[in-house]
Amino acid sequence: MRIVSRKEWGAAPPRSRVAVNWPAGVDLWVHHTTGPNTQTVRQIQAFHMGPSRGWNDIGYGYLVDVWGGVYEGRGHALAAHSPGKNHEPSVALIGDYSTTPPSERQRSAVWKLADLIEAGDLRGHRDNTSTKCPGDAAMATIVNAPRPEEPIDLITLPERLALAGFGPRSVGQIVAALRSGHQGNVPNRNDSAVIRRLRAAGFGIGSARTIVKSLRR
Repeated sequence: MRIVSRKEWGAAPPRSRVAVNWPAGVDLWVHHTTGPNTQTVRQIQAFHMGPSRGWNDIGYGYLVDVWGGVYEGRGHALAAHSPGKNHEPSVALIGDYSTTPPSERQRSAVWKLADLIEAGDLRGHRDNTSTKCPGDAAMATIVNAPRPEEPIDLITLPERLALAGFGPRSVGQIVAALRSGHQGNVPNRNDSAVIRRLRAAGFGIGSARTIVKSLRR
């Protein structure tokens, strides 16, 4: 996927920068900017670095506009998006998604970005701290939504689950649940370790989530 570089969108230089490296399987934190979806990345950076926020740079690692364009924010650098999680990757949807769902292009871009950085799962800002971000509509259609274009091959699934460290009993439960169409609650932060195992075994984020949900009653 193409990511618009800082140079291309006219970024001001950061006041300081601390590089970070994310391990495969790290969560990708989803935000929304709450402003108009016509706002430019440069305008958002100016607000974040201005007197209201006073940050060293734009707060997010990446941003996605309503047309699905992906922009480099801080990239692989310590960010300012959520306390205790600023060393992990983040993406902000440009606009307010409290009630209006993000566009299909935005949704697709977030998933593709997650694949690019080998994220384990998507988390909403509200999963970490008391906030309404990234909005109810974004939570429902991106963070907690399935990835329908990623089917699971039930024939090869047992072997792949074994490679991910699941024992015969768990494999049987998962396959039976998927065959019956059972889906439990959406994964939460406590499932990160299991999702990382599945991702390391070659499952996509959508498949990993579906498998975790199949274990829920």
